[in-house]
Amino acid sequence: MNYYARQCSATGEGMDEGWYSEGDCLYFKYKEDALKYVATLGYNSIDDAYDDELIYYTSWNDYDDYEYVEIDGKIYEMAKLDSLTQHIVREAIRTEFILRDINFYLDSYRDRKGIGTMDDGQWANLFIEKIAVCIKSYETKNENNENN
Repeated sequence: MNYYARQCSATGEGMDEGWYSEGDCLYFKYKEDALKYVATLGYNSIDDAYDDELIYYTSWNDYDDYEYVEIDGKIYEMAKLDSLTQHIVREAIRTEFILRDINFYLDSYRDRKGIGTMDDGQWANLFIEKIAVCIKSYETKNENNENN
């Protein structure tokens, strides 16, 4: 399952970055499609259209930005799916964002500590150890607050 923030107005493909024309609410994944669009409005370049605040390049990468999901090669707008399917897809997206954060944390930790390559089991054990330290610290803090 793939998910995307937007759907290209020219190709119908999913996209997480590209050109956006706010006035017409159009999205373009490919520069050549954005250029064709601005040409129909009398512009010679995307830069000229940008200068007139007609179109700009952007990306979407927050959890809440994702509005489309690709299932078996077909793209669906999440708002048009039944509520259970929407919930399942949103949880899958949320889980992937959490895993990205965990991988970033683990890579940073490895780099700081000078640790070489580790297999998934070793990373999992290291991560569990770090969570245990955080939980113990939290519990100790709560016990101290209760005793005061």
